[in-house]
Amino acid sequence: MIKRVLFIASGNSEIYDINPIIKRQADSLRRLKIEVDIFLVTGKGIYGYLSNLRRLHSKIKTNKYDLVHAHYAFNGLLFLLTGHRSPLVVSFMGSDTYGDYDENGRRVLKSYINVLIAKAIQPFIHQIIVKSKNLSDYIYRQSVCHIIPNGVDLSAFKPSDKKNAKKNLGLDDEKIIILFLGDPTNKRKNITLLQSALKNVTGPVKLLAPFPVSPKKVSEYYNAADLFVLSSFDEGSPNTIKEAMACNLPIVATPVGDVEWLLDSVEGTFISKFDVDEFSDCITRAIKYVSGYQSSGGRQRLVDLGLSADQTALKIKSVYEKAIDSYN
Repeated sequence: MIKRVLFIASGNSEIYDINPIIKRQADSLRRLKIEVDIFLVTGKGIYGYLSNLRRLHSKIKTNKYDLVHAHYAFNGLLFLLTGHRSPLVVSFMGSDTYGDYDENGRRVLKSYINVLIAKAIQPFIHQIIVKSKNLSDYIYRQSVCHIIPNGVDLSAFKPSDKKNAKKNLGLDDEKIIILFLGDPTNKRKNITLLQSALKNVTGPVKLLAPFPVSPKKVSEYYNAADLFVLSSFDEGSPNTIKEAMACNLPIVATPVGDVEWLLDSVEGTFISKFDVDEFSDCITRAIKYVSGYQSSGGRQRLVDLGLSADQTALKIKSVYEKAIDSYN
């Protein structure tokens, strides 16, 4: 029986103490009566990571955990370096499998260090979680690999009155608000494609790229927007797509990660290649959809796929049980 689990996750964000996706995952596991402690890794670079070793070693030594769940390959490596023995689950997050990109969509050479570490630690992991099929292609230990997209807290992300949301954020209700939630400086997020495509779109359109956004405000931004856009070169299972779906927001996206699977048969959603003209055409078509229908059926699609936070927690618990069995 699983009673207590240690999460190891990054604590370097300037926006929040704990990544809200990881926090929600911990909360969903707690609803299953599993106690979850979270160890936050602070500092960047090799020295920054290694400076956490003594603190992590002490945390594990003074507490009894049934299992350790590291989020990101480097955090799995950090646990292994403590020398402790315990069932280990690692969630590979994306860039630790496929690397990083430049503005032309080419992998950056130095990001292959992430990829090599992800491969090097796999023999020492008892079970592996990835978010999408394309990420599982980087895992050679397929027998212990599980594809489990992050679930969505449907109580936190849900449709609300658009006019009120726009008013609360000080947005013009007469304009079509196109929402982009990636970091505009992150080349992998490819905001250049979106910006170029918008030059071909006519009408009262406003691009909203409010990065960084407080977790408490994210849902309001989705509900204030008329259209959500993702233009990335690569992704796993984008949380922003699923959150936008939960708010029944029309979507235009590139065919990365599991986006095509997520949006399959959802009205008001459009998949575009990495082509400016096609991307602008999809945006134009989405705007026409917005003017006639206002919302999509994305929320029901999430329910049908079993991607609520609580449904996902049950799948993760099953992986934990497998990890403990293989460790013993």
